[in-house]
Amino acid sequence: MVALEGHDNSTTLAMCHSVVKHFLDKDHFVAYSVESSSDEAGKRMDEDGIIPNVNSLVKSNSLTIFDRDTATEMKVKFSGEKLRSKWKSIVLEKHSASRQQRKKKVAAICPSFPLLLNNQYYRALLGFEKVLQTEQDVDGEAICFCTCDSLMALSCSELIEYLMLHNFTIHANMAYCEVSCQRIVNMIMQAIGNVTGKATAELTLKTLKIIYRMEESEIAANPYRFEEILKRLFGKSALSFLEETKRLMVSDVLFQKSA
Repeated sequence: MVALEGHDNSTTLAMCHSVVKHFLDKDHFVAYSVESSSDEAGKRMDEDGIIPNVNSLVKSNSLTIFDRDTATEMKVKFSGEKLRSKWKSIVLEKHSASRQQRKKKVAAICPSFPLLLNNQYYRALLGFEKVLQTEQDVDGEAICFCTCDSLMALSCSELIEYLMLHNFTIHANMAYCEVSCQRIVNMIMQAIGNVTGKATAELTLKTLKIIYRMEESEIAANPYRFEEILKRLFGKSALSFLEETKRLMVSDVLFQKSA
């Protein structure tokens, strides 16, 4: 997963193009659909000079550029076996189009932020990403692009759930940072500590374990129950903990942040 401060501006698009270049340099086929217009995306890649010979890469089928709406529509409409078949067809099409006998992997670089910003599609997005998670290791890698505002639009429990669907967050210089339960718990405890002090954060963990029989590892695995318990413990004050947790998590996963 890649998280950016915004989208469709020259700075963030240059970051997107640097990710594309990374996978092209790794000899992957790349399917890219982060930008609103495929034609404009190709022109911008050519202009910023991050990826040399863009037209040649497109003609050789090493790089395929889709409109953002095409990728977003696929995430909403496809599910289960239909989505698996679509992913396999993309992989097969790429391999068939290549004149190389050696099998290359596919990097699908696609946008998540349009669906994260529209709450009615959140569950469809989760279903899409769960399917790809089971398929991508063999045939390549799916990299989801989101933005700060799209992540902040989620509830705290939704944000934790969404992050835990990903194996890694990707940062500057293509540094991979594992998404783990402990990473999530550390940020939650830091958020509570920031608002009320370290002692309260430590007491909260003990209360979760002793009173509610909730181990640290379960917080990330069952964020909805955790959020419910937190609201029961702190009432309206829990909202400030949850917002601070979201802020810390979004800051932590930003591409610009060193991993």
